[in-house]
Amino acid sequence: MTAANTSSLRKRRLTDVECKAASLPPGKKLDRLSDEGYRLYLEVRASKLPDRPPSKRWYLRVPASKRTGQKETRLPLGAFPLVSLAAAREKCRALLVQEAAGVNIVAEHKNAKGSAAAGDTFGEVAEEWFAKRMADSTWADGGVRVRRFLDADLLPHLRHRPVQDIEQRELLDVLEKTAVRRGALETARRELTVAGQVFRYARNTGRAAKIIADEIKDELPKPIPRHFAARKKPQELAFILRAIRAYRGHSRVVPIALQLAPMLFQRPGNIRRMRWEQIDWESATWTIPSAEMKRSKEGKAIGEAHIVPLPRQAVALLEELRPHTDTPACGGWVFPNPRQRSRPLSPNALRTALMNSGIPKEEQGVHGFRATARTMLVQELGWDERYAEEQLAHSVRDANGRAYNRTDFLEQRRKMLQVWADYCDALADGVEPERAAELARAAKDGGAQQ
Repeated sequence: MTAANTSSLRKRRLTDVECKAASLPPGKKLDRLSDEGYRLYLEVRASKLPDRPPSKRWYLRVPASKRTGQKETRLPLGAFPLVSLAAAREKCRALLVQEAAGVNIVAEHKNAKGSAAAGDTFGEVAEEWFAKRMADSTWADGGVRVRRFLDADLLPHLRHRPVQDIEQRELLDVLEKTAVRRGALETARRELTVAGQVFRYARNTGRAAKIIADEIKDELPKPIPRHFAARKKPQELAFILRAIRAYRGHSRVVPIALQLAPMLFQRPGNIRRMRWEQIDWESATWTIPSAEMKRSKEGKAIGEAHIVPLPRQAVALLEELRPHTDTPACGGWVFPNPRQRSRPLSPNALRTALMNSGIPKEEQGVHGFRATARTMLVQELGWDERYAEEQLAHSVRDANGRAYNRTDFLEQRRKMLQVWADYCDALADGVEPERAAELARAAKDGGAQQ
């Protein structure tokens, strides 16, 4: 803190009322209110986000020392109102007593900051929590995203901080300076969720007294809701299907997975993590365990598996791939990762392949095939929306509000999937959309395609 900054302090004996009412003068982004006699001051700083109140933090001014060669600086004492005026004064008195006894309080602060008890820094707690979560095989895909959130924004700023000393304002500042500043508002909220899980683990293991992340969610700006990009017109789907057919890749693994995405319209994560043991060749079905479905923790534990009928085209694609990946080296994965064959395809594999086939992510996403199929099956081909919803693994209820059994519509869905696969083939082959829809409706009603 320079001499110019020091002279800008407005000196007075502060009161709680003044601290609560402190605001920035018009046109200023920074102001400091001194608590005279303590070298203590409250810094009021404008938020980088519009419509957000300024932050308020306590600091102790430390003058330059000829004896130690220390330049004028300051020590942080916490954010107001989490640290009250009385608490800030108490911290300040304790530091001034140490200073009077000849202690270099700046050096002590730096040492304390970097030498938290073993296992008690945010970084150590986060790594311990992450390792335990990764031991759960069903969490592996989520772990990739969580690792990215930790490494990108949270650990670079909080790694060496004692986890029990991190305050709400500090965590919020980290997110504002990183994800929020980049405009990644959804990422900021997800990083806050990850931080909350780390703090919860720290509390449960006796290294922190509270979970500060839970209390500041509403302080982050809310992202604008966006739906997955999905084309819902036959002409547009025909173009996309032809592009997917033409995509080659480095092997048949990704192209086949990409062809199954619009055909089966399951979640991309389920397609990537398909295992050979889940395929029943005799009944031509793919059974996705409840634990791998998008459900609550209780739903994953006690819910029924999701059965996906396989049309002839899907069976043919899987049979083509079987000699290449149904091997011990591939760990049972239908679509192994080319870099580490004992793991499934990465979360970005299908999205990247779709873009490399010439389809911009703004026009069609892999997850968007679910909306595409659902809309066209009901609106273009006349299928009962209950069958489409069941195929999407959405909860379907009867007139009395009772959920249908997962097998109630299995045969209807089997026929629907075959008609849909034939319809997609017709569009990709260049059949006029009207004619393709006519043939699909005839097949649905029991007629033969011509």
